[in-house]
Amino acid sequence: MKKIVLYLIIFLTTNNFIAQNYYLNSTTNGSTQTTCKGNFFSSAGYIRGLLDGSTNGYSNNENYTETFCSSTGGPIRVNFYWIDLETSADILYVYDGPTTGSPLIATLTGSMFYPGVYTSTGSCLTFRFISDNSIRWAGWDGLIGCAPQNCGTNPLASDDCGSAPVICNLDGYCGATSGWFTRDHGYIEGSGFGGNNSFSCGSIQNNSWINFVASATTANFNITASACSNPASGIQAIVFGQTACTTFTAKSACQGNGVGTFAMSATGLIVGQTYYIMIDGVNGNDCDYIVQATSGVQTVKVTNNGNTACAGSAFTLTATVTGIGPFTYNWSPAPTAGQGTSVATFTASGSTTYSCVITGACGASQTATFLQAINPSPTVSIGGQNAICSSGAGSTLTATGSSGSSSISFNNNSDFPIPDNNTTGITSTISVSGIAGTVGTSLASVCLDINHGFDADLNIILKCPGGTTVDLSSGNGSGGDDYTNTCFSNSGTNITGGSAPFTGTFTPEQALSLLSGCTANGTWSLIVKDDAAADVGTLLGWTLTFNNGLSYSWNPSTGLSATSGSTTIATPSS
Repeated sequence: MKKIVLYLIIFLTTNNFIAQNYYLNSTTNGSTQTTCKGNFFSSAGYIRGLLDGSTNGYSNNENYTETFCSSTGGPIRVNFYWIDLETSADILYVYDGPTTGSPLIATLTGSMFYPGVYTSTGSCLTFRFISDNSIRWAGWDGLIGCAPQNCGTNPLASDDCGSAPVICNLDGYCGATSGWFTRDHGYIEGSGFGGNNSFSCGSIQNNSWINFVASATTANFNITASACSNPASGIQAIVFGQTACTTFTAKSACQGNGVGTFAMSATGLIVGQTYYIMIDGVNGNDCDYIVQATSGVQTVKVTNNGNTACAGSAFTLTATVTGIGPFTYNWSPAPTAGQGTSVATFTASGSTTYSCVITGACGASQTATFLQAINPSPTVSIGGQNAICSSGAGSTLTATGSSGSSSISFNNNSDFPIPDNNTTGITSTISVSGIAGTVGTSLASVCLDINHGFDADLNIILKCPGGTTVDLSSGNGSGGDDYTNTCFSNSGTNITGGSAPFTGTFTPEQALSLLSGCTANGTWSLIVKDDAAADVGTLLGWTLTFNNGLSYSWNPSTGLSATSGSTTIATPSS
């Protein structure tokens, strides 16, 4: 037992207490827990036992039972990190089902790291612990998890390096460090845990793998951890080069205890070669995460850089690929023009998901998709008298219209890397059409997403088709990261009073009303500049939204009191 206690003391002095814990004790005896996240301990818990100077993780003469069932209705898994029980005298039994009458699948006793991973064939596992009346050891620590659920269009991360999926759109890959994932390639752990120090952060409990194809010698990532079992700690990640998933070479620093958003940079890459990202929960912490590649990674993406489509109108989709090529393109459903090319034209009917299979991307065939929303066509009806007397007062005619939607949006979702310490910056454009007259009050909002490691470096400017500009935000954020789902409108808290990542609606530093005299239709520009050294980022996309009002034009003009507006008086001479 001395060896396992030594490692546990190292473990405890460098890590935090796991917040979402389940104990097998007199309070939980006979109970059923419905969950997919947390840690499972003996009655006293290993932290309490070691901090009071003993190894008493449980009491004498215990005889307790507890059941864990999946909150998703699928299988549940308990992945034991370690167990420390008096050999043959204190025993933890594992049953595949909701009771101790279910099939017995494990009998655990003695001391060892990683004593086993137990997965239900149904949706429940039951545990029974029996101790004698003498020696008490440290107990156990098991990680609870359920089968991972897709949170996006990307494939799930793999539990093993050898089957890691190629992720060809690392522009927001999402996953979780679930207790479902098991420890593999433990020999790469930190030297303090008996490994060869390829993964210098420390120990591994529930690591998973994805890979990417390099498009440059350096690749940069932003990783965000959230909804962790232990909010005080997070995840640990690293980029590896590897040979047959047996020899691993670190291509990035090991990012340990990542809470919130943190940056990771991989260097010394070979263009066109595949590299692996390993993500692990600190002490088995179960966190949701998002991986955003800001540069250096082959990607595929479909965007619509034109109008929001109306039924019967034409719109264009563009497939964007980074990498070496050559590439081929196959669109579905078939476009009216552009099949076989990166730019395809379609005729809008109903809201549809369009896909493009791109061969040669990320070393294989990759599919990128885009959901094109369709604005319904406007409707109009006219009411008035059918008969008008000659020389009479005429008839009031009223047109009643419906635009189908209260607003109309235009967007550009292409990625634009923002050059560091550059006075020119980048310019992303949007073409607007179908909005009558000048802007007036019709511009409802400007929304954007930017990944950047130091927001205070950024100046963000909007320019209308006539050339007038307004400062949306400059030097804000106090060094925080990112603009995430950030919108500027005519109401809300001023952006200078917000904090990174500025999620929500704000008024810009200069009012949008300064653009009132601009013609709405034409090319709008978003200019983003980074005015200081050291941090880089990417404009991920932006959207202009206009109020979708109706205008009216009456014909023939002869005999009408007005030719615009929804109401006119008709006094025809014949």
